[in-house]
Amino acid sequence: MRAAGRLTDHVGELAVCLCGTALYATIVAVAFVAQASWLPPPLLYAGFMLSMAFRAVPMNTLTSKVPRPWERGQFMSTQSALGHMGSALGALGASRMVSSTSDRAPLEGVWRVGLLTMTTAVVGVALLTILSRLLRAEAAVPPPPASPG
Repeated sequence: MRAAGRLTDHVGELAVCLCGTALYATIVAVAFVAQASWLPPPLLYAGFMLSMAFRAVPMNTLTSKVPRPWERGQFMSTQSALGHMGSALGALGASRMVSSTSDRAPLEGVWRVGLLTMTTAVVGVALLTILSRLLRAEAAVPPPPASPG
């Protein structure tokens, strides 16, 4: 995570998040869409965790710039709660997308969850791009002049 933080500071949130998302989508495509059983699970897990660090750090860096300093705690708390609700809804939705014919049969439909996961990851980068542009535009606007008094 420290490497993701340093890289985010040096090259910017969007570039790091885009690379992390590309790695994430590749791992999801290999593990869940193509269901490449020849890859060792510890390698997939390590790649997944690495890709998530290179997505989460730049996203959190950028979203921490949204609220004003005195609103930051409330904003981050709300963001965390929404993230947890999104995870719960995602797990519920994914459980409805997969099925099995018996207790010992492999799960069917995992590839659909993989495609949806990759799609939402790409949408997340698009939303991050919009947010970044809005924050840059806001920073470019000079503050109003102080009133004489």
